[in-house]
Amino acid sequence: MGSKNYSGTPGSGGGDAGGVGSGVNSNIRGWNARIRQPNPDELESDGFVVFSVEIDEDGKIQRVLVKESTLPPADVAVCKRYVQSGTYTPKDGNEGGGVGTVKFVIKAR
Repeated sequence: MGSKNYSGTPGSGGGDAGGVGSGVNSNIRGWNARIRQPNPDELESDGFVVFSVEIDEDGKIQRVLVKESTLPPADVAVCKRYVQSGTYTPKDGNEGGGVGTVKFVIKAR
């Protein structure tokens, strides 16, 4: 039995992007993060970096450490600056700091 919520002809999924791209993903317990993605002109390589991040109760960065990376040190440093310049706001009901990760996936152009 099919769903009546969908109609029309399904797409082919062809596209030419190849499923690749860049992005920033944050997972910091109790906090929403707004972190800009680096401009591709600032970076040299494709890859990713995961930072371990600690935030105090005021939303200020206390610690940013590289947890895992396939990027060269210069690109890691660029991404780290973006983590440090991000904006962190508490989620509803959050009381206190937070610990978590921020991951950058880079597709340099």
